[in-house]
Amino acid sequence: MKKDLRTVRRIFLSHGHADHAGGLPEVLKLSGETDVHAHPNLFADRIAIHKQDGKDSPRYIGLPYKKRYLEYLGARFALNTEFTEIEKGMFLTGEVPRRNIVEKKDTTLFLEENGKRIPDVFVDDQSLIITTGKGLVLVLGCAHAGLVNIINHVIQKLGRGDFHAILGEPTSIF
Repeated sequence: MKKDLRTVRRIFLSHGHADHAGGLPEVLKLSGETDVHAHPNLFADRIAIHKQDGKDSPRYIGLPYKKRYLEYLGARFALNTEFTEIEKGMFLTGEVPRRNIVEKKDTTLFLEENGKRIPDVFVDDQSLIITTGKGLVLVLGCAHAGLVNIINHVIQKLGRGDFHAILGEPTSIF
């Protein structure tokens, strides 16, 4: 995209998987002090468990960096759980209620908390909404909360549903 990463001043992270946030140190090394918007669960210990030769094969997929290290590189974390206006006409969904039970959940993804494995329900999954003259633009991360749930949450919070574009690749779909 030929974007000079030294000019980045804000980063929005959808959730705490390494494939969504693992490049953060490299960007911060170029950009220096940068606002990083995310959910507090960004740093949760996450694993994927797949069967291999009939046995569970766990693999760590969480953010591989500690918060303090990223702050040392210049991250100024704005950790939030609520629907939030970041600046005029730009919002983060915060935690999205899971009301549509039809959308699939990934049964291979877990959190490790206090030595126990629990299913990861991705409370940290969030999307970005930008208001434009043509309508709302919804930028998805992975949409672990479910596309229908995210859309309904945005409509409920903003009181409008005039979507001009929805960008991203939802992982949780019918």
